Amino acid sequence: MSIYHFLQTCQPRKEIKLEKAANDNEPTLVSLNDACRMTSMSRTMLNRYRAEGRFPIAVELGDRRVAFVRSEVMAWIRTKVQARAAA
Repeated sequence: MSIYHFLQTCQPRKEIKLEKAANDNEPTLVSLNDACRMTSMSRTMLNRYRAEGRFPIAVELGDRRVAFVRSEVMAWIRTKVQARAAA
């Protein structure tokens, strides 16, 4: 069987969508990179803020893996926006 024929007969992967229940109050974790994107900060700056206690505490997932509770990161962002509006 040629690679061309094989590729024609392969079925594309079905995308799995995780749906959140309306009453699901479980915390959602976001990666360090996602937290950087959410806050528009570099990893270096975010880690500096963490070391200084100026950012939400990370959840240790493994030896070299951390995540953040999404609602805590969003609350931190809201606080920053509110401080700007108050100034």
